Amino acid sequence: MKAENDEEPVSPKASEMEVESESFSDEEVDEDVSMSEGEDDGQFETINETYKEKANKFLDGSLSFHEYEAAIEEKTQEDDGESSERRPSTSDRRRRVKRSLPPALLGLMGQANICFAKGEYDSALEMCLEIIRQVPTAPEPYQTLAEMYDEKGMKEKGLQFAVIAAHLDPRHPEQWIHLGERSLQLNKISEAITCYSKAVKYDPANINAHIIRAQLLEQKGDRKAAIKAYHKLVESVKPECGSKILEFAKVAAQYYHEANEITKAKEVMELAFSKVPNYVGLDDVNLYVELLMTLKDYIKALEIIAKYCDVKIEAEEDIVADNSTNQLMCSSFRILSCDIPQETPIQIHVKLIVVIIHLKSCHLLGTLLTPFLEVENVEQSGDLYIDVVEALMSEGMHIEALKLLKLLVESQNYSLPAVWLNYAECLRSLGKLEEAVNAYLMVMQQAPKHIEARLRVSELLNELGRSDEAISALTQDPDSGSLDAGLVYERCMLLKENHERSDEFLAVGRLLLSRHCVKIMKRSELRPLSQLKGFVRKQEALRKISEVTTVSGPEVIEGKRLPTADEEWELFLALCRTAFKTKQFALLQRLAFSALGSSVLNNTEKKESDVFIIAILSCFFNKDSFHGYNLARDMILNDNYNPKAWNIFNVMLFDADDARHHKFIMRQLSKKQTHPALTMLHANNCFMTGTYKYALSEYMSAYRQEPSALLAFMISVTLLQMACQKFADKKNSLITQSIAFLWEYKEFRGAKNLQEVHYNMGRLFHQLGLLPIALFNYKKALEIKPPDMDGLGELFDLKREIAFNIALIYQSSGSLKLARHYIEKYIVV
Repeated sequence: MKAENDEEPVSPKASEMEVESESFSDEEVDEDVSMSEGEDDGQFETINETYKEKANKFLDGSLSFHEYEAAIEEKTQEDDGESSERRPSTSDRRRRVKRSLPPALLGLMGQANICFAKGEYDSALEMCLEIIRQVPTAPEPYQTLAEMYDEKGMKEKGLQFAVIAAHLDPRHPEQWIHLGERSLQLNKISEAITCYSKAVKYDPANINAHIIRAQLLEQKGDRKAAIKAYHKLVESVKPECGSKILEFAKVAAQYYHEANEITKAKEVMELAFSKVPNYVGLDDVNLYVELLMTLKDYIKALEIIAKYCDVKIEAEEDIVADNSTNQLMCSSFRILSCDIPQETPIQIHVKLIVVIIHLKSCHLLGTLLTPFLEVENVEQSGDLYIDVVEALMSEGMHIEALKLLKLLVESQNYSLPAVWLNYAECLRSLGKLEEAVNAYLMVMQQAPKHIEARLRVSELLNELGRSDEAISALTQDPDSGSLDAGLVYERCMLLKENHERSDEFLAVGRLLLSRHCVKIMKRSELRPLSQLKGFVRKQEALRKISEVTTVSGPEVIEGKRLPTADEEWELFLALCRTAFKTKQFALLQRLAFSALGSSVLNNTEKKESDVFIIAILSCFFNKDSFHGYNLARDMILNDNYNPKAWNIFNVMLFDADDARHHKFIMRQLSKKQTHPALTMLHANNCFMTGTYKYALSEYMSAYRQEPSALLAFMISVTLLQMACQKFADKKNSLITQSIAFLWEYKEFRGAKNLQEVHYNMGRLFHQLGLLPIALFNYKKALEIKPPDMDGLGELFDLKREIAFNIALIYQSSGSLKLARHYIEKYIVV
């Protein structure tokens, strides 16, 4: 296509002439002017293609506004980085990235504008597209297209072309403000924020752009970005806008304060004060001083009050040298005198009193506090009284604080729970415990759910020896629907020390643990916990139990004072001990099984193992062999060669009312044929079922592997039972072998256990009917003392059992006097 001046459009070349245009970024791009023409042209055409590609994607909707902006910014930074790498370190010659049109295309651009002015939109469009094809980085054709689409009523399309033009020539803040206004007209809040951010970037002193951007961010709900925008306003705007700077500094400070970013709030106010000190008002001073006091920067707060409120202060400080840094530093600061003008606002007056208190200038307290008390009525300015009281209490001046607190608690408007709490704290610090208790009770009366007051009054009552009242103080109303976990825990600790209220301790302790332990109400609910393996599966079983089990009662909620995992573990152990001592074994079992699925009580491997052991023992004491067997079986499957695990498994078989363990032992024995514990248990099963030959075979197999006193004794007993059978063959041989193994048993037991050995030998001859030999062994056993096992010899003393068997022999022979003699001597207590 040719323009009207018949000049053929040509592609721009990077000749020796340097074309000046605005850079896309804030910094100029340095390049080596000695770069060859071919290299420059190739690079420029690549940049053109990149910009053109991004613009096309933005126009057809493939890229959003923000994605297009990010892509252009990223490409510009890459171009700037590449250019800076190529530039020579000693060169002062610079040039900018080409974005202006070459002379050959300027005429075509002018012709396009003329066609647009005449209303020949199609011709103008073709010319602009041709210019874009050749120089995609030139903003002029995009500006013309934007105006053309606006004329056609296609506002959104026109805005897209205007945005592209603005990105290609971004250093004009007024065009960004215009784009922001157009975006707002189309209700595009995010795009408008971006445009105003660009305007702020290129014209930081434009206060209106700052304000609109911050307000839009607030409207969008981005409070954090809005705070930063207000902070940026305070930093960037010139001091001529003093009142606005302070206004928005206070807005930013309030937002920072709400977000608990006190340091930043102080920074923005400090910046405003240093920038426009002549515009500072008393309200500004009040806010700034409050922030400084929150940060405990009392000296700075004192300086601000003295500077802006005409307060005359005389002070001195000691300067010493810091040997580590060789710098001078202030070791102490003392206020000598303070003169406050009468017209000083009462809020600042009170803040000055608080600052004086924190700077430990107590000798000025009477001078400053007396005028305040004379002028201000406690009914109207009670909040100011409270500020002074809190400062006095924080510095340990409880006597002075108590005087003000008495005025507050006796008032009508400020006899509040928080005031009574401070009053009680002062009384407690001064040692007036009875009065402090009454004050805490007043807090509880006005605010029944005040946790801190309940804890403190309970501590005091316990300290005064009134433990029952201390427990009552921690008792919460169950009808309230929710109980504080911290209070429930403290109540448990008090009940734990009161042994007369063990049932209440168990009930309250279970209530506290119910936050993470499901209450087990039925025996059937124990089965999934004993049969399932793994903590996760047990938790799932407990979750299902909780879904189908409805437990009436209040809910325990998490409060400020929560017991730690270790504290709850110790509480759980205490509950188990209490249930065991009071012989509430069913309750002990429910406690232990509930703990199996608790994440708090199983947070370490050691605790998880201990809970498992407690659950097994609870089954034993509650005579629940069914569930105990399931747990003991899991234990030995996890640790097959642990003697303690096999002992616990064997204990659970004492009261077994089924034969499940027979099949289990047989299956395990088929896998581990030489396992000593499995062989022993199988032999015991055979012995208990009367199959003595099988039992003898297993006992002999184990005896050959590892001879022991127990195996020798069991072989002797098995042979004795076989000899006592009615149709047994070779009875004499069996008896002889039984006695022989009994002597082997005697050798294994040694001289320290002769009482036990002779007792068992007497039992053997007693069963065989050889009563004289049985009496000989019984009487010999009576003469021998039991072994002293760590001072527990009485537990192993068999004299009562021996005397009873002797009495049976004498009773059967008609010697009743002798029988009575042994019973009265050894058995009657």
